Amino acid sequence: TYPIGTGPGSHLLKLGVEMGRVSADQFSPTSGRGVFRYRTETGNPDQATIGVGFYDPTSDRDARSSLSGWIAGAYVNDEWRVHSRLVLNLGMRYDAEIHTMNNDFTVPWASDARINSLPALQGLLNHGDRKDDLDNFSPRASFSWDVTGKRRAFLRGGFGIMYDRIPGFVPFGERQSASWRIYTFTNPNTLDPEQLRARVIAGGGTATPPAITLLPHRMDVPENRQWSLGVGVALARGLTLNADYIDQRVRHLYAPVNLNWTDTTRTPATRAISLAYGAITVWEDSARARYRGLLTTLAYTRDTTLAINLAHTLASSTADWDVQTIAVPAIAARQYYVMQRTSGDERHRFVLSGSMAMRYGLALSTVAIAASPHPYRTTVGEDVNKDSFNDDDWIDGKRYRVPPNVWRNWYRVVDLRVTKTVASVRGARLSVIAEGFNVFNTDNYSGYFGVQRSATGEPRPDFAMPSGIFATRQLQLGTRVDF
Repeated sequence: TYPIGTGPGSHLLKLGVEMGRVSADQFSPTSGRGVFRYRTETGNPDQATIGVGFYDPTSDRDARSSLSGWIAGAYVNDEWRVHSRLVLNLGMRYDAEIHTMNNDFTVPWASDARINSLPALQGLLNHGDRKDDLDNFSPRASFSWDVTGKRRAFLRGGFGIMYDRIPGFVPFGERQSASWRIYTFTNPNTLDPEQLRARVIAGGGTATPPAITLLPHRMDVPENRQWSLGVGVALARGLTLNADYIDQRVRHLYAPVNLNWTDTTRTPATRAISLAYGAITVWEDSARARYRGLLTTLAYTRDTTLAINLAHTLASSTADWDVQTIAVPAIAARQYYVMQRTSGDERHRFVLSGSMAMRYGLALSTVAIAASPHPYRTTVGEDVNKDSFNDDDWIDGKRYRVPPNVWRNWYRVVDLRVTKTVASVRGARLSVIAEGFNVFNTDNYSGYFGVQRSATGEPRPDFAMPSGIFATRQLQLGTRVDF
């Protein structure tokens, strides 16, 4: 941090650098000790499943996936006091992830002629030469203007680009699907996993077609472009009003697509690309999201004994997908990844909070919240488009439905806290705290049943009915020591 001058026209320069080492591993020996299925309660199993390493079938070391690399960052920021009433912040940040995309690993199917020449897989088979994402420059700017010069009305705003990290679970999935394979035996006549593993090494057993995880040769990290504009006004002594509009546009979010889905329109049903493999999941970086919100707060502070805040948020949240990690069949991806409301699209939220110091060492504080209903995911329940994937069979083309906008469907909760100071000796203070959460024991629905029909087409009686509630009334008593 380096100051240049004081008062109007001065600058406060801030510079920083960051370097970090990433090192992680994951151990998932699925079916490594054998899984046995019985048709009856007595007798021998009619099926056995065993997980065996591809490179080293005699141990379970192939079930361990590792990831290592470096993260680096640098920033510069100038807090420029242009005038006694105007402050500008101008900055730039740079982030890089080096070697975090499992670049040293070549997948075994890179040399498989059955899929290596398929146009849909070009640029997706890892040969250990993925590109690092090194172009993440983040300009940022903000301002604060004292409109009247009397510190009673402020206009503020800002713009910035922020980058996320590459999630490590994607390279983990690629490595594990390559090195750990599942084999099945019919009527194995043994319960010994080591015998099953020996049979696999000798060439026995039926290998379950491996599910493949693929990534592009170069993946961009998620990018958030955000701008805001706000105003703050002192209405009277101790009474202030603040209003801020925030707009976030996120791109390069990760979305999974299954290129080798099961096509049930054929007889018999078959894989779209190759029967030698199971699901071929490709992680793309093309999904988008957007959030817009107007935050309004009215605050009153009389003195140190009383403070009250009333806040309202009017918001809209949309995205190409939401809380979804199941790969969408490629044939339905264009219709699935479309901007629609998300399950977190809460249009209205009111929050009343306050604290008050009373006589006899008592202090009271409370938070009361009322929020409009959230959308919930809905599906027909049948595989209407015959792609062996029910999550893309929406009702009337909409991913979500919203409960009726009536008071019983709103989220309503009141929390209270009462604090009593019981002792104060030589600078130390002992307090007793009584707290109540959801003190009126309101039923707040946490979700709704979203499947309209059964797999055979019969209407489900629980469709659109509440499926759960948030926490009911809770009371607790505690102590606190300040010294």
